[in-house]
Amino acid sequence: MLTSEPGSPAAVVTAQRLHALIDGLAFHLFHQPPEADSAWVLDIVRAELGEIAAPSGDGVEGCE
Repeated sequence: MLTSEPGSPAAVVTAQRLHALIDGLAFHLFHQPPEADSAWVLDIVRAELGEIAAPSGDGVEGCE
């Protein structure tokens, strides 16, 4: 679980990483054909949210 206080360096880094991931995925979706399968995007987002919510840490590697 993200245990950092709102606005803490760890929370800010986690939010920035998630924002960058979503932006990148949106870019890829925009450029793929409308009929293409987009389930892979949900898989990636779910995995990232699972990492953020993991009880073993705050979801930010290398940010102590």
